[in-house]
Amino acid sequence: MNVENFLSEMHGRLRALQFAHDASAATLSPRFNVFNLIEPGENKISSILAWLLDVEAEHAQGALFLDAFLKVLGFDWETTGRIAVKTESKTDAISNFNRRIDIVVKSPRFVIGIENKLWALDQPRQVRDYIDQLQNEARQEFVLVYLTPNGRPPTTGSIEQAECKALRERRQLVCLSYAEIADWLDACRKDCRSDKVRTFMADFSDYIRLNYQGIQNMTGIHHIASIAISSTEMLNTALSVAQAASVAKKQLIEKLQFQLQEDVSGAGWMLEWFCKEHNYFTIRFDDYTRYAARFQFCAPSDYRNLIFGAVKTNDADPANCKNADDDIRSNLVRILGNGKRSPWYIWEKEANLKEELLAVEDNWVDAITPWIAILDGSLRQKIIGFAHKLHDALVPVPAGIHGSDCAKKLIPAKSDS
Repeated sequence: MNVENFLSEMHGRLRALQFAHDASAATLSPRFNVFNLIEPGENKISSILAWLLDVEAEHAQGALFLDAFLKVLGFDWETTGRIAVKTESKTDAISNFNRRIDIVVKSPRFVIGIENKLWALDQPRQVRDYIDQLQNEARQEFVLVYLTPNGRPPTTGSIEQAECKALRERRQLVCLSYAEIADWLDACRKDCRSDKVRTFMADFSDYIRLNYQGIQNMTGIHHIASIAISSTEMLNTALSVAQAASVAKKQLIEKLQFQLQEDVSGAGWMLEWFCKEHNYFTIRFDDYTRYAARFQFCAPSDYRNLIFGAVKTNDADPANCKNADDDIRSNLVRILGNGKRSPWYIWEKEANLKEELLAVEDNWVDAITPWIAILDGSLRQKIIGFAHKLHDALVPVPAGIHGSDCAKKLIPAKSDS
């Protein structure tokens, strides 16, 4: 089968599947997910995971979920004897006793610590302290699970790179992604005997896949996969299409650059595109604005964890401009709403589908809609729309800047790239 026929057939089957979903909406509510109403944050997600791992919890499935989790980690530890699960567990076995591990599962044989790093940054020596705590607390085996949306390792400020590598090789530190948590939930559902708990886990898995992988319809994906493996001809065509996807995405990124360059030039601004060392692009406004709009993927080498906001155009922040920074940040918060502050960003937010200022998934690796939005031009409108809002919030510059010694430093530094 040639590629065009394959794509045409897939498109037709997916449309038929969507039609069936729409026809059953009144009775099955396929788009309803209770977690979309709750919108759990980092702490609530940790609480849900702890509940599932608790062998004595109300789900009444005993050690089923814990055994499956140990299998994901690559251990065959026995889940016998009293097993206690605690959230926000104090590090009372080390000198730095003010830290708290998100989840600790403790049995007579092993101790599992889970650090759920949804968005928060690592603190100095944080993972090193957690390892010391678990090592002192465990009677036999221990492991720290470092859980993040994309499975990244801890930062070097949290634990030295050599130590991190050694611990990972000994399986005393395991880096886990939210995608693997979703897979674990799906595997547990198959053996779960409670209809209520299965429904809960299905919603939780779908919520994770949508918000941290950008996957909106697992049913459609499974449907495509089943067709792809129906024959060697289908599989060959499907794999050829999959190989072409990365090339198509690269071409779409180039298209986005062209679109934004056109819009930015029309506004009299300047676009600085991705450079090799940093995974971001910047829109600079003019020679008298010390701040620019930046859109950055926090993952170092792919399109994951998108944040956006206002950055300083100078590498260093002059001390005599500090008050101006505070005034401008206050103005941004007043006009754009609350945003984080960091050494680079005077105001920043994380992109997500519900963010009014930039409604797009933060993870473009697995998501489909950002690429479609590039093709149809809707993403350029969202990016430029935010840039205009930020520009309007930055102008006029607060009183006292023009004409002062600081005014000369309002001119941007050389390009980051």
